[in-house]
Amino acid sequence: MQPNAVLKKIPVTVVVGGGMTVGGIVMSIFFPPWAIEANWTTQSALFYTYIVVVGTLVFFLLYVSSLKMISATSASLLSCFEPITAVVLSVVLLGAPLTPAEGVGGVLVFAAVWLLASRKKAQA
Repeated sequence: MQPNAVLKKIPVTVVVGGGMTVGGIVMSIFFPPWAIEANWTTQSALFYTYIVVVGTLVFFLLYVSSLKMISATSASLLSCFEPITAVVLSVVLLGAPLTPAEGVGGVLVFAAVWLLASRKKAQA
């Protein structure tokens, strides 16, 4: 659900921060972070912090901010490529194997985006 009406009244940072705070509290009920057994080192804590701050907060803030410049439909279509980007980067940078299921999934994502984009042109 895109909060366009809310974004006209409240700054993006407040909307994103509030949403992530509420989501974090709710998810902590089902998956309590204090119950995770891990071997925490300074390096692992820095990596974890980076993933939370940059990988989640910053990129979601950029996504919501982009709604001021492009339509929610365009932003949603572009966000469909996120899993494909993750797979490609993991194969190229990490040397992970590309499984047939991932290949089929990528083709299905491209097909769905193509169908949605062509449907949008037909309606215009």
